[in-house]
Amino acid sequence: MTAQSAAFIDARIASGQYRDAGEVLAAALHLLAEQGPAQPMDAQQIDLFRDMAAESPALLWIGDQHGRCILPNRALRDFCGIAADAAGAFDWAGLLHPEDRAAVAASFAAGLGAGVPFVVEGRYRHTAGGFRLLRTEARPRLGADGRVLGLFCVNIDLTGLRQAETTLHQAIAGLRSSEARRRLAQEAGGIGTFECDPYSGRVEWSPEMFRLHGMDPATPPEALLAAWLARIHPEERDQMAQNLRAAAAESGPLQGEFRILLPNGATRWIMARGVVVRDGEGKRLRICGVGLDISGLRRAEAMARQSEAQQRAMFDAAPFGVMVIDPGTHAVLDVNQRACQELGYSRDEVLRLGIGDIDAAADAEAIRARGRQSRLICGAQEFEAQHRTRSGTIRDVLVRVVGLEIAGRNVTYGAHIDITEWKRDAAALRTSEARLRLALDAAGFGTWEYDVRRNRGARKGLFVNDFPGVPAADFDLATWLTPVHPEDRPVVEARLRALAEGRSPSYEAEFRVPRAEGGWRWMASRGAVVETDQRGQPVTLAGIARDITESRQVAERQALLAREVDHRAKNVLAVVQAALRLTRAADLPSYIRAIEGRVAALARTQTMLAENQWNGARLDALLRGEIAPFAEEGRVALEGPAVALMPALAQALAMAIHELATNAVKHGALSTLAGRVRVAWHVAGCTPDRLHLAWSEAGGPNLQGPPARRGFGSRVLEATLCGQIGGAVSLDWRSGGLVCRIEVPLAQQGC
Repeated sequence: MTAQSAAFIDARIASGQYRDAGEVLAAALHLLAEQGPAQPMDAQQIDLFRDMAAESPALLWIGDQHGRCILPNRALRDFCGIAADAAGAFDWAGLLHPEDRAAVAASFAAGLGAGVPFVVEGRYRHTAGGFRLLRTEARPRLGADGRVLGLFCVNIDLTGLRQAETTLHQAIAGLRSSEARRRLAQEAGGIGTFECDPYSGRVEWSPEMFRLHGMDPATPPEALLAAWLARIHPEERDQMAQNLRAAAAESGPLQGEFRILLPNGATRWIMARGVVVRDGEGKRLRICGVGLDISGLRRAEAMARQSEAQQRAMFDAAPFGVMVIDPGTHAVLDVNQRACQELGYSRDEVLRLGIGDIDAAADAEAIRARGRQSRLICGAQEFEAQHRTRSGTIRDVLVRVVGLEIAGRNVTYGAHIDITEWKRDAAALRTSEARLRLALDAAGFGTWEYDVRRNRGARKGLFVNDFPGVPAADFDLATWLTPVHPEDRPVVEARLRALAEGRSPSYEAEFRVPRAEGGWRWMASRGAVVETDQRGQPVTLAGIARDITESRQVAERQALLAREVDHRAKNVLAVVQAALRLTRAADLPSYIRAIEGRVAALARTQTMLAENQWNGARLDALLRGEIAPFAEEGRVALEGPAVALMPALAQALAMAIHELATNAVKHGALSTLAGRVRVAWHVAGCTPDRLHLAWSEAGGPNLQGPPARRGFGSRVLEATLCGQIGGAVSLDWRSGGLVCRIEVPLAQQGC
C-alpha cells in the first residue's frame, strides 16, 4: 500500500466515522460503484484497488459483467485457498454449499439483470474445511448506456455473529423458560415464597404460600403472622413461635418442619427454609425463604418404614434361608432367622462369617467358578452347594442368587433351600422305582400312563417297543389302538373311554397285537384312574400290561387235552373190545393173560405220559409205548435213528401215533392176525431240521379208498401236527393198507 493510500485510510479512521481499514475500503468501493455511468476500469484503477485492498482483512473482490470474480484481495484468496498467480476469474460458485447455490445464483442474476445493488447470504467452503456464512454486498458499475460493466463486492463473514445471535436467543429463551419452569415447579411442587419483617411483623406471601396453608390471599400482611401461627398444629405452635423469635440471632440458613390444620380438618406437613438478610452493618433487614408441602414425603417415609418392616418380617419368615452377600469379599451382610437356625449360629455370629466359612467348597475361586457355571432361571443363577453347619454336619442346599445394586453398592441376594431330605427321598424313590421295574420285569409286566386332557400316552418296561407303529411316549389314543387286532379293537376302545370319561372305575381287557416276527401276541391290560380334577373327573390313567400268549396257548392245549383224554378213554374201550374180539387162546387162562397184558401195556403208556407231564421223550420209546398195547411183538417194525422230542412235538406225535394205531386195530393191518405195520423215520434239512416219519400198513383188509367222512382221528392229526406244530400230514389209502407220511420241524419243539 502506498503512503498516500495509508494516509487516506488513517485520516478516515481518525475522524471516528470508521472503526478500521476494512470499513474504509468498503465505503470507498461503494462510492466507486455509486459514481454512475463509467467506463471499464483502467489499469490505474485496478492498481489502486490492489493497493488499497491488499492488506484489508475484509473479503473484497471485483467482478465482471457476468458476476465472475476477476480480482480478489489477499483476504479472499486466503479464505478460498487461491494462489496469487491463479486468481483470475475463478469460479466462486463452486465453493457454495449445495443447498445455497440456487438462491445465491438467483440473487446475482436478478441484481445484474436490473443493474441495482443487492445483498445475498450463503455458506462457502473455507480452505481450512467446513462452511462459513458470508453476506455478499454487491454494487454494479454501469456504463454510459446503462449496461453493467462489473461489480464491486464485499463479503462479510457472519458465522460468528450468527452463532452469537443463536446463543443469545437460546439464552433469552432459556431464561424465559427457566422462569416459567420455576413458577410451574413451585406450583407443581407445592413451593411458596415468603418475606418477613421481624420489626414490624409484616409478612408477604406468594399465592402458592396461601394455597399451601389453605388461607385467604386477602389476609393483610400485618395480620398474616398471627393467622399463620393460628393455623399451626397446637402441639407444635409454641415451638415454632419460639423458633421465629430466635431467628434474629441466627446467621446461617433456617429450617423447620411443622404440621398445619387445614379448614377441612386435614393435616399437612410443611417444611420452611429461609435466610436472614442483613445490611452492611449486620442489622437484620428481613427473613426470606420458601415453604413446601412435604406431606407426600412424610407419607412415603412412613410407607417406606412400613414396607421395610414388612420386608423384614417376610425376610425372617421365609421358609428357607436367605443371605445377602458382598460379591467382592464374600462377606455376609445380612441373614434371616431360618438360615441361622439351619446353620446353628446366632445372627451376630453369621454376620462375622464369610460365605467361605459356610460353603463346604471353602475356596473363594471355586465358589466363583461354580457360580459362573450355574444355569440361569428367570434372571437368577441356580446351582447346588453344600453347607457346613456349626456342628460340622454337611447339608445339601439349592442356591438361587440374584445380583442387585443398592445405594451404589453391589450385593447378591441368595435363597438357600435345604434339599438334604429331598435328595435322600429322591434317592430312595429311585431305588424304589428300580426295584419296581425289576419286579415288573421279573413278573413280565409293562406299565402305561394316559393323560386324558392332552390325549397323550406313554409306556415303560417290557413290551415298550412291541407295538408296531406306536412310539414309547407322546402318542394319542387312536395311534395306541391302531395295532390292536380289528376283532378286539372295539372292546378295548370302549372300555378305555369308559374309564377316561369316569363311567367305569377300572379297565380290563385282553387283546391281540402283531408280533414283529409274524403272528399275534395276546396281551392282558388292567388300569384305573390315578388322578382327578376338582370336579372328580379323570385326569390321568395308569395301568399294567402283560403277555398272556403262553397262558392262552396252555389253556387251549389243556382244552384239547381234555377232549383228547375223553377221546382216549373211548379209544381205550374200543381197543379193549378189539383185543377181546381178536385175542385167540387155547384156553381161558391164556386168553385172560393176553387180555390183561394188552390192557396193562396201554395203561403203562398212559402212565408214562402222565408221569412225564407230557414233557416229551425219545421217539422210539414213545412209539413202543403207544403201539405195544395194540400189537404183539413182531407185528410192528420200528426203523430210524435216535431222536429226542421236546414236549410239544412229543405230545403231538403221541396223539397221532395213538390215532394211527387205534385206526389200525379197528380197520387196518392190526385188525387181522396177518397184518403188519412198519414205522420208519429220518431227519433231513439244514436249519431248522425236519423229522420225516412214515407209517406203512400191510396184510390188512383191502381198502376201497378214503373213508366217506373224516373222523375225530383225522381232525386230531391235522390240529396237532399241522395247526400246532406247523408240520404236514398226508394219508394214502392204498388197497394193501394205509400209508401215513408225517413231516414236522424239530426247531419249533419248544413252542
